[in-house]
Amino acid sequence: RRVGGYNLDRLAATTEPNLVDLLVGSEGTLAVTTAATLRLVERPRARANLVFTFADVAVACDAIPAILATEPVAVELLDELLINLAAASPHAPALRRFVAGEPAAVLIAEYWGVDQAEAQARAAAAATRLGRARLGTVAITQAPEPVQHQAIETIRRIGQPLLMGMAPDRKPQTCVED
Repeated sequence: RRVGGYNLDRLAATTEPNLVDLLVGSEGTLAVTTAATLRLVERPRARANLVFTFADVAVACDAIPAILATEPVAVELLDELLINLAAASPHAPALRRFVAGEPAAVLIAEYWGVDQAEAQARAAAAATRLGRARLGTVAITQAPEPVQHQAIETIRRIGQPLLMGMAPDRKPQTCVED
């Protein structure tokens, strides 16, 4: 997925240009949307998560394609900086509900289902498949319980404020944000 810049190379490389590629990269500077049709996705009835812990962030990044092949609805990376900030915050108990030890990186993959059994079955099947793939994980943990899901949501929600609350000389600069 490339969403930065005007993507002129994509436009020039085809005989049937897709203007979406051009417009997405321009962030609204090349066109005005006057109408749009949305295809909404029903809110999930049940969710289950897999938590992958890694001793190295590069190994975690290398594992992402294999995780995406199991068709999660979301994958999120927590790096060592964010893990340490969360561990030192009042939200540390939430973090410890799904992260053990002091990993360098954590990947969270979320699976949906029509009920909790289906969501857990999808996560379990992905865990089995990925466990055989030897991704370089320290651990692969299922987090099917609502309290674990709430803990993951808490850490996702506080991540950006924790990073922005850092001292100015250490604060990371946002360059890509979804």
